[in-house]
Amino acid sequence: MSPLKTQDEKRREYEELTAFFDRFLFHCYSIHGMKSSAEGSRDPRFESDEWKKAEIEYYGLPSLLSGAKEAANDMIQMSVDMTADQVRRIDAALRVDGVLTLSEVRVRYSGRYKSILKRGRIRSDMEFRMVAGILADVESTIPTEERARLERLSFEYEQKA
Repeated sequence: MSPLKTQDEKRREYEELTAFFDRFLFHCYSIHGMKSSAEGSRDPRFESDEWKKAEIEYYGLPSLLSGAKEAANDMIQMSVDMTADQVRRIDAALRVDGVLTLSEVRVRYSGRYKSILKRGRIRSDMEFRMVAGILADVESTIPTEERARLERLSFEYEQKA
């Protein structure tokens, strides 16, 4: 069992996720040639450190972090039909922005990803696309052994298809 996270670690995780959401949605809209309804309409007061501190004090960091993790799963679900090339392009753009990549978020927060590893096989095309997207991110921080395992599972699934 992993040790409990400190308040600083929780806050950093929350900030990483909110930065990811902002840039991920921006790039999704850009890839599909759509203009985000929120684009250009951000109030800088809501981005200030004072605002973020007040938000944490009002809602509480555990509640905000829990909501951010739920939103991460929503983003993962939203991206399941993306091709490996789309994931690679979004990951590259997010990396340039200095935020978490989609592949990193998938690895950290996807229950489906963890289930695939635990089960030791890919059961559907949707799971296959998710694994292919993770493998497409060659700069991903997943351990070498885990990457090799995913490559083997992906190969086995392709052979059965």
